[in-house]
Amino acid sequence: MHNGAMADCGTALVIRARVCPEDYDTLREYHRKNCMVLREVRGYRSMTVWESTEDPEDFLMLLLFDDDRSADEGLKATTEAGPLVESMKRVCDPPDVRRTRLVSLWGPAPCLFPLGTVVSVSFRTADPGYGSDLVDELDRIFSELSFLPGFLGCAIGRNSALREEVVGLVFWRDEACFRQSLPHKHPHQVRAYRKVMG
Repeated sequence: MHNGAMADCGTALVIRARVCPEDYDTLREYHRKNCMVLREVRGYRSMTVWESTEDPEDFLMLLLFDDDRSADEGLKATTEAGPLVESMKRVCDPPDVRRTRLVSLWGPAPCLFPLGTVVSVSFRTADPGYGSDLVDELDRIFSELSFLPGFLGCAIGRNSALREEVVGLVFWRDEACFRQSLPHKHPHQVRAYRKVMG
């Protein structure tokens, strides 16, 4: 997929959080206000929110930035916005935040996909010194997936804090296309989320 990758892929904040169904409206308001705050951050690109196809309390947020510095500034801006922090404290446990340097991004930006689009997410950790090999392996797998019906794009990133951890994202037209892409035996956990905001 490197042939179709953008030269400067940027940085993604990949955030997983648990939100109770009764707090969806608060999450929607958080998304709206967060986007307003982030628009003032140089290098901010987009924010999208995705709901697990299997667990209605499991949410994924993808925030895209030009680079690590703008991602750090964006995270700082949102954590310093008091009302935003208070609203999220009411709706979820402390989120799992991973700053990921994108090494490959193929296809439209996530914010351009319609609601209902599905993203499959995998977090894999290579043996020390083999992070690049794992990136190449994912690149090969995603190249094969690109020929399947419903494939819309993909991204590969390396955790900025743990370089051997590689994050893989594949975007699908719908859940059925994602399910059909799975091999009968898949040794690595892959989670699927449906786009609900952004």
